[in-house]
Amino acid sequence: LAMLIPAVPLLDLFYSFWYTEVTLPILQDAATFALLIVSGFFFTLGSLAFVRATEEPPLKPLFTWTHVGTDELLAAWLFLFGTIPFPAFMGVYVYYYSNIFLYWGCLIASIF
Repeated sequence: LAMLIPAVPLLDLFYSFWYTEVTLPILQDAATFALLIVSGFFFTLGSLAFVRATEEPPLKPLFTWTHVGTDELLAAWLFLFGTIPFPAFMGVYVYYYSNIFLYWGCLIASIF
């Protein structure tokens, strides 16, 4: 669900369903929604991995590699990958609206 929600405004950029005031150039606006979809994809998979990890009786892990040897580790990695697009996402807004300090604060918060 998290990856489907940004798809509606992304489609609206190219096929107008309702009137919206465009604040960014269309390709940059589309890129921000695409980054939200990528992030939602990783958050969704991470949530599914955490749900799988709490099953009773315990299930065998999906992978046996060192860094993702348990479903909890897999979910943690997927959540990490889900946060990676946010500095780029906020970077687009800071580039076009460098005078709004809220965007700067969100960019700094997304880095740390």
